[in-house]
Amino acid sequence: NQWEEMFALLVQFQQREGTCNVPDLHKEDGINLGKWLRTQRASKKKATLAKEYQKQLEELGVVWNVLENQWEEMFALLVQFQQRE
Repeated sequence: NQWEEMFALLVQFQQREGTCNVPDLHKEDGINLGKWLRTQRASKKKATLAKEYQKQLEELGVVWNVLENQWEEMFALLVQFQQRE
């Protein structure tokens, strides 16, 4: 099915890049993977994403709240910098 095909593209991206944080406009094999992932995040937020799909995405390493995750990463870097200086 189409979802599985898109998930396979996400797996391909994750294996190559080491992350599931696909830029919004990124295309994988000519297909807009970034838009698809944004749609999956929106579906989860609205509680319309199938639990099976949610589980597969989480096991692959998808971050649901990108801004919160970025904040946590930057804060951790700040703490490291402070401890080093």
